[in-house]
Amino acid sequence: MTVVCDRTSASLSIVAGEAEHLQQQTMSSDTAPHVVEDCLGIVQLLSDGTVWKDVAYDASRGLKLRVFRPPTGTDKRLPVVVYFHGGGFCFGTFEHPHIHAFCLRLAAELPALVLSAVYRLAPEHRLPAAIDDGAAVLAWLRPAAEPWLAESADLTRVFVSGESAGGNLAHHVAVRILITPFFVGVERTGIECEPPAGVSLTVEMFDQFWRMSLPAGATRDHPAANPLVTAALPPVLVVAAGRDLLRDRVVGYAERLRGMGKVVELVGFDAEEHGFSVGEPWGQAATDMIRVMKRFVQEGACTMSGDTTAPRVVDDYRGVIQLLSDGTVVRSDPSVLRPPEHFPDVPGVQWQDVVYDAAHGLKLRMYRPSSLAPAAAARLPVLVYFHSGGFCLGTFEQPNFHTGCLRLASELPAVVLSVDYRLGPEHRPPAAIDDAASTLSWLRAQANAHPWLADESVDLARVFVAGESSGANMSHHVAVRHGSGQLVLAPPLRVAGHVLVTPYFGGAERTAAEAAEPLAGAVFTPDMSDTMWRLSLPAGATRDHPVANPFGPGSPPLEPVAFPPVLVVSAGRDILHERVLGYAVRLEEMGKPVELVVLEEQDHAFFSRQAWSQAASELIRVVKRFSLGTFALISLFLFHRYRSTTPIDPPAMLGDTAAPHVVEDLLGLVRLLSDGSVVRGGEAVATKAEPSPSPDVPGVQWKDAVYDAARGLKVRLYRPSPAAGGSKLPVLVHFHGGGYCIGSYNDPGGSDYFRQRLAADLPALVLSVQYRLAPEHRLPAAINDGATFLAWLRGQAADLGGEPWLTESADFSRTFLTGVSAGANLAHHLAVQVGSGEVELAPARLAGCVLFSVFFGGVERVATETDPPDGVSLTVAMSDQLWRMALPVGATRDDPVANPFGPDSPDLAAVALPPVLVEAPELDVLRDHVLRYAARLEEMGKAVELAEFEGQQHGFSVLKWDEANEELIRIVKRFVSKVK
Repeated sequence: MTVVCDRTSASLSIVAGEAEHLQQQTMSSDTAPHVVEDCLGIVQLLSDGTVWKDVAYDASRGLKLRVFRPPTGTDKRLPVVVYFHGGGFCFGTFEHPHIHAFCLRLAAELPALVLSAVYRLAPEHRLPAAIDDGAAVLAWLRPAAEPWLAESADLTRVFVSGESAGGNLAHHVAVRILITPFFVGVERTGIECEPPAGVSLTVEMFDQFWRMSLPAGATRDHPAANPLVTAALPPVLVVAAGRDLLRDRVVGYAERLRGMGKVVELVGFDAEEHGFSVGEPWGQAATDMIRVMKRFVQEGACTMSGDTTAPRVVDDYRGVIQLLSDGTVVRSDPSVLRPPEHFPDVPGVQWQDVVYDAAHGLKLRMYRPSSLAPAAAARLPVLVYFHSGGFCLGTFEQPNFHTGCLRLASELPAVVLSVDYRLGPEHRPPAAIDDAASTLSWLRAQANAHPWLADESVDLARVFVAGESSGANMSHHVAVRHGSGQLVLAPPLRVAGHVLVTPYFGGAERTAAEAAEPLAGAVFTPDMSDTMWRLSLPAGATRDHPVANPFGPGSPPLEPVAFPPVLVVSAGRDILHERVLGYAVRLEEMGKPVELVVLEEQDHAFFSRQAWSQAASELIRVVKRFSLGTFALISLFLFHRYRSTTPIDPPAMLGDTAAPHVVEDLLGLVRLLSDGSVVRGGEAVATKAEPSPSPDVPGVQWKDAVYDAARGLKVRLYRPSPAAGGSKLPVLVHFHGGGYCIGSYNDPGGSDYFRQRLAADLPALVLSVQYRLAPEHRLPAAINDGATFLAWLRGQAADLGGEPWLTESADFSRTFLTGVSAGANLAHHLAVQVGSGEVELAPARLAGCVLFSVFFGGVERVATETDPPDGVSLTVAMSDQLWRMALPVGATRDDPVANPFGPDSPDLAAVALPPVLVEAPELDVLRDHVLRYAARLEEMGKAVELAEFEGQQHGFSVLKWDEANEELIRIVKRFVSKVK
């Protein structure tokens, strides 16, 4: 966003009018000081002996402060008052005559060394930029290297003060003296609703200040505007003005502090307005206020000047980071935490260090293979890598990090950027995440500038953002910023994927592994993790802070975020293993493209701990496969995304800032928004299933297995009690219902009970298959997943992979495809693919299909749709909506997936279909579609058995359990047993 303003001319217009007024005040006052010596306007000596000069406190940003020193004449050191000016965070400078005059008075009359600081202004630099600058002033002050400070300052008596926005800033930096501070909130106070007449600052003005200064999209309840104080604070003097629209907030702030047990003095000036002390710096109210400040500073020095005892250690991470009670951080050499190890060089890799953020002095180390092998002649991807260290430790220069990146550059191969970032507790998050975002912005800017990136051998359309431990956490947050539009990256740069290796997540509630005793020889313990979080998170934050817990109560929802493919690598011995698994599962449930890899015998951050281990080599192979395969995967993903969104260009890319609206709402369970995002709710209420007769069927065991690791897709295996003589069992491949939009392979209740009964009563091995759901993954995604499962099953039949239950008990020559509703539709299409030779199943054999309440459709209505039975569980409107959400955008119900006999559907006459059992309930709006399907197959000479159930509804087999279900089980058992 471009900001057009002219603060210079605005300031001059103020100065022109106010300077004359101040000059008249000075000439008419016997006490007002005047300039007697002026050295180039840099240092001025006033008639009362006060001297001032300008000093840079942040040269990288050109930020200065004006130091005011009162007349000398005593060896006693002076307190230091750091003063921040007002201006709604949008304008103001220490050069303003009123601010300058007020600081002159403070220096002379307290007396004190007064430091009047400028800071970055909004909207060019939105909050927390000004707060960061305020902290930089105190950091600059600490060494007391500036001569006036070295000579005169008592740094055990530093008072941080400010007026209006400066008072807000002082609160956030280190609260001491707040003069009519600039606080706000979404809910209006009484005085804001009924302001006094003629006030200088109106509600509209301060609302505008907050819109211009807060982060884009933030409300007035943002922490920078509406304070919530939990930290340990020194004594605070709060000055409130009676005619200030913010009076109620200022008084409420002081009362809140008192309620928390803080030492607070509240002084009111009933007749004054907001900012009165600089509005009339020589007025009586300003004089009275300076007397109050003088008493606060001088008379209360013994009790209110802060703790002057030697600072103590308040947090200690293994002796290498110590946080002291005064905020000082003491660091020791972290190499003592690592055993001595030789890290061999990797031949054929070049590297160089580059500055990517001069303002913060941040660098990255670039690696590239010096030459490409003929087999790797494709363009090189770019891997941006963030090191581990709990947000508190580490640098790319560490030998273990350096060696790991050498290996990545050589063996992927790739251009690798190993990034340093600001560390806690000196720089608490989101500083590190901001630095990560800055890295990608730098990368985009250097695309055609840096020779290693502009080279034709580098493919900036394949950028992978990777990290280990805290670096993996950063990769996640970069994905969220990018996927939500907060971080905009323009071509040629494109993030093709993220790699999260043992990501460092947390939460206030312990997982089982975190609550248990650490494993023997564990390299990372809960105590170590907790200490890292205390040192790195904002003061007072818990482990449910959004930086630590991506699913915490205050974390942003991830459903609307557009994630590229994510590779999540977890370690079986890691105390965070359960958190990492939960993260991957939650993303998968949201329909994000996730691959989960677990290295069972490894510990947290194993890659950087042992960069030459077998586990590190395996990790590099996994990342290589991911980086090579993701380009094709992401292209397919985008293709389906564009097909399912109108217009083709997503609104976020077109700069559409309108809030998305709901375009489809499926019973409140699945909402499709206008921007293509999908919001899901709980599905338990959808089926209204009656309780099962028993939570489990005696003798039936079950377990889950992964059949598609790339997509994290699983199958639940149900096995009955071993048969006498150990005879092999038929295999029922089962697909759940839900109109391709809801449901799961592991649904509890009626669905689970039905599968258990099939396993026990037939008996059979029942394999309940997970598949991707629409509208995130529109058809034919689910059918493709079914084909992938059959390929996995074929491998099991050939003893490739060897799932023990299948090896022991499965008769693959008697494999049946079954499903309920949409699952039955899916089973039909897989049978067609097998029967037409499109999908190979041998050495397994497809012996038959069992279709329960199959979900078919068509543009032309059938009689049961035009005149539906009473009390149906699936209505015509619901059926139509499910097809709209599941079929490719623009497709009709005559799409071949919905209508097996539609105008574009393949001819089934030539397809070698196995025997088919078709169940048709009477009270189903789709009944006539089902009956037509059975009749058409019979006309073609296919082996078809039709089982009609009077008085039953669509999907009755999983909705409730009664005699009809028992009869259905008997029919299925007879069908399976007679098919050879």
